[in-house]
Amino acid sequence: MSVLNEFKNLIQNEENMQKAFEQFHELQNKWRNTGNVPTAKAQDLWMTYKMYTDKFYELIKINRELQDLDWRKNLEMKIELCEKAEELLLEPSLNKSLSNLASLQNKWREVGPVSRDKKNDIWERGKAAADKIYARRTEYFNEVKVKHENNLEEKKANVEKLKPLLQKPIVKANEWMERGKEVIERQNEYKKIGFAEKKSNAEVWAKFRGVCDKFFHDKNEYFQSLKKNTHLTNRQKLI
Repeated sequence: MSVLNEFKNLIQNEENMQKAFEQFHELQNKWRNTGNVPTAKAQDLWMTYKMYTDKFYELIKINRELQDLDWRKNLEMKIELCEKAEELLLEPSLNKSLSNLASLQNKWREVGPVSRDKKNDIWERGKAAADKIYARRTEYFNEVKVKHENNLEEKKANVEKLKPLLQKPIVKANEWMERGKEVIERQNEYKKIGFAEKKSNAEVWAKFRGVCDKFFHDKNEYFQSLKKNTHLTNRQKLI
């Protein structure tokens, strides 16, 4: 009776079908290897054994049907996620596409498995949509990189254009004023140029600002000196 009781417990309590199969086969071997029983009990024991084995196979059938139903439901959910990912290919905003894709991927991970014959196909469909969005991101960053490089070259050229203005000797006040207007014009041009890569942008800006600062420092020194000389001349005239 102990083997039959184990069959009963297996049917009532075991939820892991793989483990249940293993235990079921072990119990079948135990039953076969059990010695003879009294003839009067043999038929009842056999009928009980058959009832438990039939119930076990019925349980397996139900579990398989539930599993198939679950797989179909999971497949439908993953198909819907694929469709939403494919719709993101038409989304104008790259940031929104990436954000929504990440959300869809998190939901994908929460969905259970699908049947083996559908597993690869649905995975490849989802991956294809994601890859296209990632390719768009790569293309965008490549464009930004090229734009940053072009902006950097334009800023460097602006620095080089500024240098000759400061190398020409200046001896008159009106020359300082005219040259100052040109420097300010260069500054305005520089500000209109877009961003470059952060480190390079900081380096070229430091050079540009250094050149401008030197010019305005020298200009200020000139007019301070001119002012002093003017005061001195006026005082000498008064004397």
